[in-house]
Amino acid sequence: MFLLVKIGLFVCVFSLTSTLLLDDACRHGWKHFRDRCYMFATEKETWTNAEFRCRVFGGHLAEIEDADTNKFLKDTAQMTNANDHNHHYFIGLTDEAALDEWEWVQSATKPNFTNWGNHQPDHQGNDEHCVLFYARDHYRWHDADCDDHNYFICEEEKVNSGGSIIG
Repeated sequence: MFLLVKIGLFVCVFSLTSTLLLDDACRHGWKHFRDRCYMFATEKETWTNAEFRCRVFGGHLAEIEDADTNKFLKDTAQMTNANDHNHHYFIGLTDEAALDEWEWVQSATKPNFTNWGNHQPDHQGNDEHCVLFYARDHYRWHDADCDDHNYFICEEEKVNSGGSIIG
């Protein structure tokens, strides 16, 4: 009898855990925040190739609309990289079209929120037209050369809005 109670409890806990995993709003490996899902790339790309890779996944480079989203991405980056200060991430902000006219690549809008590091953007060498979530400055924003190879953050609308129960 005691064995059946233990097995029943295990099945109940396993079922709840499985349901929670299947009910997730984002695909495996993506992090959910509000109505969006974010993927922190584990490979480096140029900014253009990063945007292309995000589009292949069904998203685009991350657009950070407010301080709460910025904090979520910063905290996630810090947890993911255990304070490794070499993991910088491209986001979807650029001024390639016009110098100092920063615009989100997906929505083609100017940012309502920014989190620039000190003396940023600095256009060092006049070649820095893309934006990094810069680890060495507590993930504040730095302009960077778009041809540099960096990690990147993709964003997409959450995949599962209703939460299907399977099983």
